Amino acid sequence: MAETGSQGSGSAGAAGAGVSVSGHFLEVRPPERLVYTWRWEGAFAEMPETLVTLELRGSDNETLLTLQHDNFTDLGLRHQHRSGWVSACDRLDRLVTPPTVVRDRPAAE
Repeated sequence: MAETGSQGSGSAGAAGAGVSVSGHFLEVRPPERLVYTWRWEGAFAEMPETLVTLELRGSDNETLLTLQHDNFTDLGLRHQHRSGWVSACDRLDRLVTPPTVVRDRPAAE
């Protein structure tokens, strides 16, 4: 488990592309909040370190994820990252949401 002050990293993009993300965990509060810095390695060289905040609120049937990525100095880079996060969250939603079963209704008599 991540701890406040610890460092984390992960790869991004196509396998072997030499692109990764690293950062430091600034706040770790399981199971509701995670705040960490975000710095690209191997891409977006002009982009300064940014800040990601994830908040989770759950109920019996669902979990609401609120994601905020701050401290962009360039609007174009902000839009690129927003698009990437939307895509990642869509993939996550497909992974954790049970498929809906559609059944034919019997014909009316």
